[in-house]
Amino acid sequence: MRKVVKKLIEGITRADEPVNCMHSRTKNKYTEEVIGESLHGVVSQVDMDMLTLFMQELELYETQQQACVSKMLQLCDESYSKEMELLTGIPGIKTQSAMTILTELGNDLSSFKTASNLVGWAGLRERNEESAGKIKFRQTMHGNKFLRVILVQ
Repeated sequence: MRKVVKKLIEGITRADEPVNCMHSRTKNKYTEEVIGESLHGVVSQVDMDMLTLFMQELELYETQQQACVSKMLQLCDESYSKEMELLTGIPGIKTQSAMTILTELGNDLSSFKTASNLVGWAGLRERNEESAGKIKFRQTMHGNKFLRVILVQ
């Protein structure tokens, strides 16, 4: 999609140029006529300037996000290197997941008396509501949603 926007910023508004930059799934989903008609129109200089500003803003957000992630990784390596090593040793948990787990739980788990308490706080305990042998509801809704998303993936 960025390639198409960059072509529009450069002033290339012929339908065949941006179509060549599109992903094959997009080309397969829509016919070239539909894509060409959607790209057909007048792109003024003001539109190109606005697209340029939007692309610069997007790149700024991406660089800021990368800087935040690298700073978080640096802090985790300095303060929680042992915990990070233990968490990343678990199959399926990479660095980003380990940082999220440490952020949500902290390194002191003494507030959780049992593993069951931790599972409930994380929102991984299944609710079992049944009446007369019929299961009414089995969805985990309560708990820490950020931790639940990381652990369920």
